[in-house]
Amino acid sequence: MEKGFVIIVWLIHKYMREKAFTLVELMVVIGLFALLLSGGMVYINNFKSRQDLGLARDELINKLRLARNLARTGQKPTGSTEGFSYVEVLLDENGLITVVNDVGDVYFSEDIMADTVRVETVLGSGELLFLIHDAKLLKDDGGVVPRGVGESVVIDLVSVENQSEIRSVVIRSSGLIEDD
Repeated sequence: MEKGFVIIVWLIHKYMREKAFTLVELMVVIGLFALLLSGGMVYINNFKSRQDLGLARDELINKLRLARNLARTGQKPTGSTEGFSYVEVLLDENGLITVVNDVGDVYFSEDIMADTVRVETVLGSGELLFLIHDAKLLKDDGGVVPRGVGESVVIDLVSVENQSEIRSVVIRSSGLIEDD
């Protein structure tokens, strides 16, 4: 884009030395400049939505890894004295993530998404559980049981500004957290 602008300026400078511009020539130059500028604006808008989506994905992955590590170490929330068997992650479409244990003690609850990102997932209560000391993924089918080998949970983050921009976070049955 800069190269094109430099060429246009050079052509204008060269032409000005020879003779004056006509109205048509000025309109063509202004039209080309406007076309280049509008293309740049579209790129900048898409860049911003991708940046917001990337930041939200990174924040979600960090909080999921924190929840998994809390389960792996068996760390109790401040003030808690009861034993527990798993750590649960609750996530709503507005980006509020809450991490609790099976006794109901809350580790943290934070809004991690920008206003420009929406969460799309089928996660409900009991869908994202990390086993204590092992950090493997569990599911609640009337009783808390380990997920089968190859099973995973997918959380999609969608840009509000550009619906085609989607980032996914996958949590494997082993507890491994991956991004797309």
